[in-house]
Amino acid sequence: MDISQTKNSSKRSALSSSYKSKLRQGIAWELKKKLAQERLTALDTKLKHGVSVTMAMPIRRHCPPEAKTNSERHSCADVSTSAMELHSYADVSASAMERAKEVQRNLSSHFPSFVKLMLRSHVSRGFWLCLPSGFCRAHLPECDATVVLVDDNEQESDTRFLAEKHGLSAGWRGFSLAHKLLEGDVLVFQLIEPCKFKVIS
Repeated sequence: MDISQTKNSSKRSALSSSYKSKLRQGIAWELKKKLAQERLTALDTKLKHGVSVTMAMPIRRHCPPEAKTNSERHSCADVSTSAMELHSYADVSASAMERAKEVQRNLSSHFPSFVKLMLRSHVSRGFWLCLPSGFCRAHLPECDATVVLVDDNEQESDTRFLAEKHGLSAGWRGFSLAHKLLEGDVLVFQLIEPCKFKVIS
């Protein structure tokens, strides 16, 4: 085989690998899109039937300054769901965000809530969930605490809230994996009791 034939063979091999890689990426995207569409359908069902919660009004709990810790490496800025974040997830996530906000509007105003877009770091790399800083300062303890997440089936999961970092650490990974959360999913968090969230997916 001469040099030109070797070069042509290498080019065909490279093109074949590139095609296979793009094909795999396309299949993965279609699977994600299908799951997202299924969750949008579930949100539609919730909107039709309404969402109501009847529990005690949450009360702010304070902790002494010395109870605060610096035990985790993670840090968390005030990460809210912005138009810039939505840009990364195309129409499916934008539609999911609108429906999640509609679910939030139908919740009782007596219970504070927020909407959160799932980023890659939340559901696959690191499993660290930043919460809105303003919400944490207004409604969550000033020291590290256990925060309970209640899913649509009333199953409870314990997570560790880090007050200085404004986020959920230990326990969040298990919740995320158990509920098969994906990048681009949108969740509604409603504080139904001190340190207890109803999570609507």
